[in-house]
Amino acid sequence: MWQNKVFLVLLICCYNARFGNSQASPSPNLLTDVELKELCQGIEFQYIAHPSNQQSYIICIPGGGIEKQCDPSNCFDERKPPCSTTCSANTNVPDQKTKDYCNDDDTPLLDRVANDKDCDSYFICVGKNVDPLAQKCPTNQHFSEKHKTCMSYHEANCAANSKWCKNRRDNTRFPKDTCYEYYECQEEITLTKTCSYGEHFDKDLGQCVSGICQDDKRVPDCKNEKDGFRLRHSKCYKYFVCLNQALFEAQCANGYYFESDRGVCMKDTYNVCNDD
Repeated sequence: MWQNKVFLVLLICCYNARFGNSQASPSPNLLTDVELKELCQGIEFQYIAHPSNQQSYIICIPGGGIEKQCDPSNCFDERKPPCSTTCSANTNVPDQKTKDYCNDDDTPLLDRVANDKDCDSYFICVGKNVDPLAQKCPTNQHFSEKHKTCMSYHEANCAANSKWCKNRRDNTRFPKDTCYEYYECQEEITLTKTCSYGEHFDKDLGQCVSGICQDDKRVPDCKNEKDGFRLRHSKCYKYFVCLNQALFEAQCANGYYFESDRGVCMKDTYNVCNDD
């Protein structure tokens, strides 16, 4: 084990000596310093998988990480790090979750499904009891789960979430593509979690906090709520009210906003409500 650490230290020193002051050309898979720090949190002098490209990997060092690429014909292999000609996982084989989705009666024919192992590809549902068809995005594009099409890396906002939790501590959390959802690591498995209504995920705190974010289009549930019970709306001058376990939308008078802690409309003396 110590031999591997010595090798990694020498590799890092050589890397810094050669590239430390140079301006490298942009890489489509380049992670930010913040992302590298999050991925390598609690890990030092080890190789870990890149979250969105099987031909890349990360060397974790104190305080962050260094992103590296395998040769074109190789890919990162956790069994024989860093790279080998035989990958530990075939990204073109759909997992059971994808098969179940495509076999569901409500799934449209030719629907597109994200590949959790690889941002560069996706699957097309081609019928019940038939394995989904693997497809590759064009060069310099990732598949967007939200838009169900290949887009630029920035627009697609993809991170192959099945790899985020490899070598990660339990309860480590990462933001998802909606402001009220997040990924949580449990036993190196990536779980999708949802904040309660009226909350959103704060990526800096790594937890759900009070407040409805702008793209939260959810509506609350009035089941088991008393008549007249009021709930926060995404617009600060509106609110929801429960009557006979049914949900209704209401609006404060002009110049007032809904104060969710008290459940009443308050005069907007300090102009705190600026929603259109």
